[in-house]
Amino acid sequence: PFLPAGFEVAHEQFKLGIEYVSTKPEEKQLAALRLNDFTDRYIVEGENFTITFDKTTGTLSGYEINGIQLIQKGPQVNFWRPLNDNDKGSNMLKRLGIWREVSREIKPVSMEAFQAEVGKILITSKFNLEKVHSAQTVIFIVTGDGKVEVSGSFKAGAEKLPDMPRFGMRWELPVNFDNLEYYGRGPQENYVDRNRSAFVGIYSGKVADQYFNYVRPQENGYKTDVRWFELRNENGVGIRVSGQPLIGFSALHNPIEDFDMENEKDFRHISDIVKKDGVFLCTDLKMMGLAGDDSWGATPYPQYSVPAKDYQFSFTIEPVF
Repeated sequence: PFLPAGFEVAHEQFKLGIEYVSTKPEEKQLAALRLNDFTDRYIVEGENFTITFDKTTGTLSGYEINGIQLIQKGPQVNFWRPLNDNDKGSNMLKRLGIWREVSREIKPVSMEAFQAEVGKILITSKFNLEKVHSAQTVIFIVTGDGKVEVSGSFKAGAEKLPDMPRFGMRWELPVNFDNLEYYGRGPQENYVDRNRSAFVGIYSGKVADQYFNYVRPQENGYKTDVRWFELRNENGVGIRVSGQPLIGFSALHNPIEDFDMENEKDFRHISDIVKKDGVFLCTDLKMMGLAGDDSWGATPYPQYSVPAKDYQFSFTIEPVF
């Protein structure tokens, strides 16, 4: 008597035991690309786009198509996430803080370009991660249709390294690319050990709405099991990022540093989070779980951790109109 007929008391989503195989599109001739080699950068020119790679940072630094700049800062290797309350309780800063240091000190030891075909150029950046005695390679494959495939591979060079908070990349788009659509778990934020209530679907909204306003600023707004996501400006121009096959991502108006604790006495407040001039992206193979069997020492279960070992992942960036 206290609930109307048809009131939903539970719901569930499950995957059918059928693998979907898409039909392979016909291979078409890729438009020609031109590679320009300068002292401090490479510039790849296509029919209606220009992509710039910075030799000092080892990453893509500009992507202009039809006069519109799509990217403010290119994908940069990243192993760190802002501490959440459970991380603070488990003393993550001391346990895993080396990965923040490594992420902040990323610099390439080499960057080379190679034109494999008329319509395909490979840019390879290599990084020596001295503090963890390991190495990272990032390969950008630019094709004549304007797509950029980004592949990151990590080679562990030391035994008994602490777990990684995440394995992925962080980058930045112009602030007006704030119309988000994605195919993955949602619509609420979700993490690898907290995602069963977030069903796989196609969701859309503003970047500002992805921010969860915790009383103490911390990690927030993440999405898992993502097939693709798009970010567009007010005119419908933007990018699509596709996982190969799945990725996790966040898109917020603030960078990681705004939500992080610089040290154990760095306490931040809601008023400290002021919208910045950009859309700040994290695109990952995996981020460790939130933990939380308790908030004073519990770490993520092994199946939700990211042990320091060899990894490789890829995603594709392409313009959308």
